[in-house]
Amino acid sequence: MVLALLPLFSGSMAVGLGLIALMVFSMFMTGPAIQTYFIQQAPESSNLVLSLNTSIVHLGLVPEPAREA
Repeated sequence: MVLALLPLFSGSMAVGLGLIALMVFSMFMTGPAIQTYFIQQAPESSNLVLSLNTSIVHLGLVPEPAREA
């Protein structure tokens, strides 16, 4: 939803950065709720489930390596 608004505000860098900040904030705001759900579903293996979830989140945040020209 937030990314769909970016072209409308392409002339304003401040609004664009604000929209991107809102998107990043909303992505990380759901983390504790998701982890609580995982703990409730598998309390005996919560360490494993939380470590896998954290690993997957971090893999999604890794930037693509720069390509040589």
